[in-house]
Amino acid sequence: MMSRHRTDRAVDRLDRSVRAAELRWLETWVRGPVDVAVSDLPPQVGDRAADLDLLTPQGDHRRLAEAWEHGTAVLVFLREFGCRCAHERMRRLDGEARRFAGHGASVVAICQADPVRAAEFAALYTDRVTLLCDPDLHAYDAYGLREGTLAEVLFDLPPFQRDHSRRRGLELMERGRAAGMPRVDNPWIMPAEFVVDATGTIRLAYRYQHRCDLPDPELLLAAVEEAEDALRSRP
Repeated sequence: MMSRHRTDRAVDRLDRSVRAAELRWLETWVRGPVDVAVSDLPPQVGDRAADLDLLTPQGDHRRLAEAWEHGTAVLVFLREFGCRCAHERMRRLDGEARRFAGHGASVVAICQADPVRAAEFAALYTDRVTLLCDPDLHAYDAYGLREGTLAEVLFDLPPFQRDHSRRRGLELMERGRAAGMPRVDNPWIMPAEFVVDATGTIRLAYRYQHRCDLPDPELLLAAVEEAEDALRSRP
């Protein structure tokens, strides 16, 4: 009975978390993209990577810098979990993470979700990728991620569907629920990926040009190899 009680409570926590995130999604969807312009120069190659305090899916605090403390890290900022692009990225990362590991590099994916929803998401994919939670978007901001325009986010929809009305938002919410992929959090944020070497220096800054603009794994691998070579050649 104790185990069943804990399970019921966990389901209730997950349900409440999803419902709250859906409301945030709808509110943000209706207001539309706002932060589409870059006011300050975002982190560039050669800059120090920002270190922030994030959360694991278990609710523990984790410094982002731990990712590159002992070697190169690939940082992947994900779309919201209701977007198929977030799921496609995680599926591809399984195979890519194996290749990166052969060069001493680890992969950290950063999401908008709280630990409750992140744990559910992480269980679907490989444990080769460390998932960290940034529900307040501090890391997204620190790494210069912006919101996409209607064209960048809704590019694959016919013109008559490229609106962000409440009616359209409610339709998308219902579709997401039916597919088991609730629409949650901020739908406008554009993803980005970074390769950070063991000194905490950014070696690659890849910012998506549309919401599903996944990088060629060879690009990431080349940056990982470059970071590895640079570290090896240090006196």
